[in-house]
Amino acid sequence: MVGVFVLITFLLFIIVDIFVLKMQNKPHPAFGMITSSNLLLFNNFNIDIPGDLLFSRSHTWLQRNHYGLIKIGVDDFIDKSLGNYSFSKFADINKDIKRGEIIFELLSGNKLIKIPSPIDGTLKFINEDLLNKKNISPYQDWGVLVEPKNYDENIRQLIFPKDSAAWMTKEISKLKSFMKNTFQKTNLAGLTMYDGGTVVKSVISSLTDREFQDFQKEFLTL
Repeated sequence: MVGVFVLITFLLFIIVDIFVLKMQNKPHPAFGMITSSNLLLFNNFNIDIPGDLLFSRSHTWLQRNHYGLIKIGVDDFIDKSLGNYSFSKFADINKDIKRGEIIFELLSGNKLIKIPSPIDGTLKFINEDLLNKKNISPYQDWGVLVEPKNYDENIRQLIFPKDSAAWMTKEISKLKSFMKNTFQKTNLAGLTMYDGGTVVKSVISSLTDREFQDFQKEFLTL
């Protein structure tokens, strides 16, 4: 009997709520179509940004070691955007790499992400421990070590620590707009953060192939 009373009370609340929203010409969230205007996208999309690293616009980080070689890995933006991913392929050791050439590839679900080298140089070492590894710490697990060439010129294209926070903030804002436009086109509301802004990791890897290509062009190119 108590259960019936609770159910009736619940239904009455919904009916009153629907009536009030109808008077305001608004859809009820339980029945109306979820649109981008009421999605709270990436409000808690916090990105780690170490203060001693350089960044590229393709979301790799760089750090010179005590041998003069440049460590290159992927940043926390990629980690948060893709969720589960692994390194699937590296360029060949001792290969001369030009800035913009593919230095390694990531695999997220069935999506392949090709990451360009942010500098010119010769690839000296690869981190084979990362091959097919799912749990990656973006700033601890470097991908490759490169002996730099034309570094003084290449470094002008990188983001320095003093500018990295402002740059990353713009990237997150750009990602919000990208996802909002994508949701409008494809109605991927089920993948959004409708519970108040909590990030759903790997939402990017759930895009269509065409949308995923657009993401790579927008965020993972130099």
